[in-house]
Amino acid sequence: MEKKYTAVITVLYNPDKEVKENILRYKDAAGMVYCIDNSSVLHEEYADINGIEYMPLYHNRGIAYALNAGCRKAVRAGYQAMISMDQDTYCEPETIKELFHCLETGSRKFQNCMIAPNVKYIYRNDSGERIFSKESVYPSKTRTVKWVITAGCAFTAETYQQSGGFDNSLFIGQADNDFCFKVNQLGGRIIRLSNTFIYQEPGRTKKRKMLGKTVHVPNLPPIRYYYVFRNDRYLSRKWGKDYSPYRIPALKYIGSIILFENNKLKKLACCVRGAVHGRRM
Repeated sequence: MEKKYTAVITVLYNPDKEVKENILRYKDAAGMVYCIDNSSVLHEEYADINGIEYMPLYHNRGIAYALNAGCRKAVRAGYQAMISMDQDTYCEPETIKELFHCLETGSRKFQNCMIAPNVKYIYRNDSGERIFSKESVYPSKTRTVKWVITAGCAFTAETYQQSGGFDNSLFIGQADNDFCFKVNQLGGRIIRLSNTFIYQEPGRTKKRKMLGKTVHVPNLPPIRYYYVFRNDRYLSRKWGKDYSPYRIPALKYIGSIILFENNKLKKLACCVRGAVHGRRM
């Protein structure tokens, strides 16, 4: 796919120097990079960079709203394909080119095709410097999947419009679940590549041992647990039983909090409050 038909949508929130370095690394691989800023302060230095269109929202409107703002701008400008990107995503320009190339190829075979990369993690040393791991998160085989993360996901303008875009009710988290569900409902195909990578930080996830097995502990802050349970309940009510494969493993989250995490009562209370509020949405 020719570069002039492609755009990247990157959502900003209080970006630091590393974020700018990430974007500058891949910006020339697409026709335009739309930087949609959820921060309460302006970062006008992005507006002065060739190949970037900066759009401040002046306060945090949430991930889904920001993605929609960028995608709609790209559609109105005539771009035919786009990639959604987190601000902390690190990738090479060739990754962007390969994602768009595979999207073009896949779209000839399948209507509403989506292409996603494999992922490698970024860790930090004691000085805070980034360490890029060599291990891939997902299996080393290209495959059709039901769900992929938003970061690095390539889709056409047609798919975005037919799906209705992202659900603005999803302030934090699960915008990807909802979007992927809608693409699958359209009869689309979501393909995760094996040897095309982006680099992501794994967040607060910790590894613990239990009965000789390694357990991945989410270790989310209380407010994130609120949104995880709120969004899950909201989406299950919105889509009904067909959404079941996309639902969170609620008991695993609760078990993790009880067995391994600090601030247990506050986190459990946020889970309950989120589930209750999700039923009212």
